[in-house]
Amino acid sequence: MTTKLEREIIRRVAEARKDAHLTHKELGQALSLSETGYGHYERGRQALTVEQLFILSRVLSHSVEHFLGLENGLAEDEDALLATYRSIHSPEIRELVRDVAKDQARLDARLTARFGEPE
Repeated sequence: MTTKLEREIIRRVAEARKDAHLTHKELGQALSLSETGYGHYERGRQALTVEQLFILSRVLSHSVEHFLGLENGLAEDEDALLATYRSIHSPEIRELVRDVAKDQARLDARLTARFGEPE
């Protein structure tokens, strides 16, 4: 028997897995489980552990808060971007990503100042 929260977590994980075009087998491997073992989670036969939620957060580019249905003040695309950024291990690549984002924000501000808000 699963709780309402566990069903919501399962629903959000399954949706993120499908959006990422991952199979049960692939996500099971990320959790060191067999395809069948992972399937038990999506069928609600077994609850995910906190450790597994953190692994899923990294693999599926969503925050743990997203899977728990908690508000973190971020739009869904912002949440996905942050989770993806956090999955980058290289400090050099993280710096490059930050620099590209800053450059794009400056360009956007200049275009908005010149042409107004996009419709």
